[in-house]
Amino acid sequence: MQFTDGENLHQTVLSAPIGICILDAVTFRTEIVNDKFLEIAGKPREAILDKWYWEPFAEARDYYETALSDVAKTGKAFYADEVELMLVRHGREEIIYVTFVYAPVKNAQGGVVKVAVWVLENTKQVKARQVVTDSEKRFRALVTATSDVVYSLSADWEVMRPLDGRGFLKDTQEPITGWREQNVHPDDMDMVNAAIAEAIREKKIFELEHKVLTANGSPGWTLSRAVPILDAQGEIAEWFGTASDITERKEMVDVMQQAITKRKHEEQQLQLMINMLPASVVVIRGDDLVVEMINQANLDYWKKTAAEVIGLPFLQILPDLADQPFAGQLRDVMATGQIIDVKESPVLFENPDGSIRETYVDYTYQPLTDSNGERNGVLVMSFEITDRVIARRQVEQSEENLKAMIAQAPVAMCILTGPDHVITVANQLIVELWGKPQADVMNKPVFDALPDARGQGLEEAMRNVYETGETFYANEAPVSLIRHGRPEVIYQNFVYQAYRDATGTIAGIIAITIDVTEQVLARKTIEQSAAELRKIQQLLEEELEVSKQVQRQKDDFIGMASHELKTPLTSLKALLQVAALKLKDHEDAFLSGAMEKANTQVKRMTTMINGFLNISRLEAGKIMIDKTVFDLDGLINEVLEEAKLTVTSHQFEF
Repeated sequence: MQFTDGENLHQTVLSAPIGICILDAVTFRTEIVNDKFLEIAGKPREAILDKWYWEPFAEARDYYETALSDVAKTGKAFYADEVELMLVRHGREEIIYVTFVYAPVKNAQGGVVKVAVWVLENTKQVKARQVVTDSEKRFRALVTATSDVVYSLSADWEVMRPLDGRGFLKDTQEPITGWREQNVHPDDMDMVNAAIAEAIREKKIFELEHKVLTANGSPGWTLSRAVPILDAQGEIAEWFGTASDITERKEMVDVMQQAITKRKHEEQQLQLMINMLPASVVVIRGDDLVVEMINQANLDYWKKTAAEVIGLPFLQILPDLADQPFAGQLRDVMATGQIIDVKESPVLFENPDGSIRETYVDYTYQPLTDSNGERNGVLVMSFEITDRVIARRQVEQSEENLKAMIAQAPVAMCILTGPDHVITVANQLIVELWGKPQADVMNKPVFDALPDARGQGLEEAMRNVYETGETFYANEAPVSLIRHGRPEVIYQNFVYQAYRDATGTIAGIIAITIDVTEQVLARKTIEQSAAELRKIQQLLEEELEVSKQVQRQKDDFIGMASHELKTPLTSLKALLQVAALKLKDHEDAFLSGAMEKANTQVKRMTTMINGFLNISRLEAGKIMIDKTVFDLDGLINEVLEEAKLTVTSHQFEF
């Protein structure tokens, strides 16, 4: 039984037609009690509410304390049917009969948080049934006994004469005229007269139950029987009859009817109670395992209607269960009185199309006894858990798949369960990363297995993931570990992600780690080399700037020198041209030729100076190339002619 709304639970208890008391499953203190329970207990509310349950019911503690404790521990309900109980009610010891259930109340996670005590008092019904049983014996004796009064009647029913010597009215033995007015109750007079008239008219046996007036004037009941005696002509001569006092029988019938009515009412209440139970419930009686009572939850599970099961044998209702253990277990419980409690039992039903419907149940078979204490039935309480079993198997398969995936994963992975982060699954890669033998780390809290990892912020990160479910990421995080006996700093990219169970509750942490130590160290080496290269580049740029500055100074000097050299050459060229004109017709051929040669050298000097300027333009990216045909013979002859002007000790040949 599960309740998520405390107000709904409170209102349900208070409005229930049977006695209900809600207890805390740990302290067994009474939290809620309704008026029906107080009526059955015969105690005031303050004597029960917020008290330890056995404080007001000490007289029953020895018998049922263990059963109540077991319900809180195991989560299995305890049921008792029409048990005799001595209870102190309103200050007096009383023997009463009750049917009660100790039912667990569970939270959404399946834990028992409360125990509900459901009580139905059967004292009147049990005693009435006992009275009815005794009355039935007396009734059978009465109907087989001789009638109290034997009488004869005149043909017209006007005169009655007692025949058995016991008298009929007022102990008289004399014929009685007007007996109907003295004997028949006024309420039934018309009915009796009509029945007499019909019997006379049709000459048939008169038989009628009717009210009478007894000697003390109080109403009673009589069963009157009269047989017509016919004469030779076939006419009624007289009547012989009996009058049986059936007042007691009538009263007993009324009591029986009331008892039956009450019994039906109690059965309706019991049916209502079992319908309110969260379990599937069925009551099975006798050697033939006849279904006597069943709730809707059980009908839904069997996929039957009440008309298809009530009063029929169990195996007739469900023949497809004949080869399964349930019928044998039911008979064992009735034979031995031992309770059978089974968890996750498979139950196979055959569908109309011939297919098999496989279900799973938790069930309890508890013996039932009659008023004499003889075992004659079994109370069956079961919970269908098919969805839970399938879900658990799926979870188990998922966990196996997850473990296999982790074992084969190309990255280091592990699962840490519980608030202590116990290492329950770890692949070889992460064990190698930790640098410790696998046997030394498995199934231990991670910081007990890896004490060298403490104090580096990992505890806080794991705690936050486990408590909030927020995933934690870290890139290139340095972690100091003692690996293979040596302290090392490992750089890791890792993720801590919440690991949840089938209900969505956080059960632990999945850790995924990638060792990036080599990449980090390589990058750091590269970064260091890059820094050194940047320094060298900076030095080279500085030297290049100095070189450029020197080059600019050289270019400036060459440009300035070229301009300065061209100025005197221009004047010299002009002078040589004038001298050449004046010596043109001079007799000394040497002077004429020398002037011409001097002018040629000036031109060459000018060309050379222009060459310096071109070098400056080349370095500035502004050179102008003037392509011409070159005469090597002419160059050589020119060099020879110049040499001949200054060298007279040799003769040149070309």
